[in-house]
Amino acid sequence: MNTPVVVTLDGDGGRLRIEVERSDAQASYDGWARCYLVTQAGETYLGAGTGDTVLPRLLASLGDPPPGTFGAAYFGRDAHLVVSLTEAWCGIYAVADEMLRHVFFLNGLARVECIGHITLLPAQWVTWQRRLTTALSRIMC
Repeated sequence: MNTPVVVTLDGDGGRLRIEVERSDAQASYDGWARCYLVTQAGETYLGAGTGDTVLPRLLASLGDPPPGTFGAAYFGRDAHLVVSLTEAWCGIYAVADEMLRHVFFLNGLARVECIGHITLLPAQWVTWQRRLTTALSRIMC
């Protein structure tokens, strides 16, 4: 049995947990990255994408945001789409302001609604960057 690489990312308002599975056909971790939002209200399955897509996009979103907005605004700021997940069809979006990063999750099924958000203080966003970089080094070898 293949043990998934599990990335646990904590912030104010909840935890994002990503489980990257190893493909059955290969020895690399190129299978699904299943994403879960964990809050006081419980655990929500957000959906999945490939590990070599979800992790790099999330890592990139923690740096300087790209210019413009991609159909969303949150906390009065332009938001950019990090990744759109399959299966549960949620989208992960990011908003940057001077000192904080906000990651929020939209349910894209019947109607678009915010199902949760996580606010990252500078130390937390550095921790996310470190954990995502470590996970990427494990799945890309």
